[in-house]
Parts: sequence; C-alpha cells; structure tokens
Amino acid sequence: MGATSLTRGEFMVHTSITSSFQILHRPQYNHLHSLGSYGYCDHGETGTVSFESDIYSFGVVLLELISGRRAIDDTRLGDDQNVVFWASSVFKDMNKFKDIVDPLLEGKYHEGDLPKVVGIAARCVQKKVHRRPNISQIRSSSTL
Repeated sequence: MGATSLTRGEFMVHTSITSSFQILHRPQYNHLHSLGSYGYCDHGETGTVSFESDIYSFGVVLLELISGRRAIDDTRLGDDQNVVFWASSVFKDMNKFKDIVDPLLEGKYHEGDLPKVVGIAARCVQKKVHRRPNISQIRSSSTL
C-alpha cells in the first residue's frame, strides 16, 4: 500500500505513503530508525510506520487538497499553522465545512460531496488510532 523499498549495500530503505522511511539492516531486518515529514506524522504515534500512521497521512493530504493549505504553514500563527488543527474546528459542524474549502475552487465542486470528503479526512486524522478507518473502509465510503 503506497510503499517502496530501495536496497543499497547492506541496508534497505523502506518508504511509505507518509513520506516516512525506515532504515532496516539486512538480512535480519532489525528496525533501526524511523523518521517522517513534519505535519504528516501523527503526534500520538511513537515514530513507527504503521497502517494507522499511513491513514493519518492520507487524511492530511486530503485536507491539503480540500483547503489548498500546506500541512504546516509557518506563515500562520498558533493552531492555524497545522492544517489538521485548523480544520478540526469545523469537523463537528457540517454548516462550517465550506469554511475550509480552498477559495481558489470558486465554488466549482459538488456541495453534496463535501460532507463525505471532509468526513473521511476527519476520521483519518482522529487522535485515537484504533478509531481510524482502514483503506477498505475509506474506499467503500468514498464512492461518490
């Protein structure tokens, strides 16, 4: 699922949808280190790559697409810097979903699809890892 491996000498680098990478020592494949791009990694995770962390990263990318904002925007202040923190304020109120839509779209989207897409993003970036959907659930709920 969105993962790539690159072998070089005695080490293998594994990348996933999170833009994270793990350096694995071959042939035992002992986990040595895991890093990720700031803004795409779940703050509640321990720094390991998992299906749940990939789902979180997918939710961040989806929020970027909806809003036109970057995952982290240092030109903004406070919670507005992080697209997840910024968008979280509207997740509980469907009437506010339009507030996070990229103004450059100029209303050229199906308004009926907005609650579904924002709902998918909201579920993906939940703090409680066990409550995030798996990719099959995302796929079945996103048939627009």
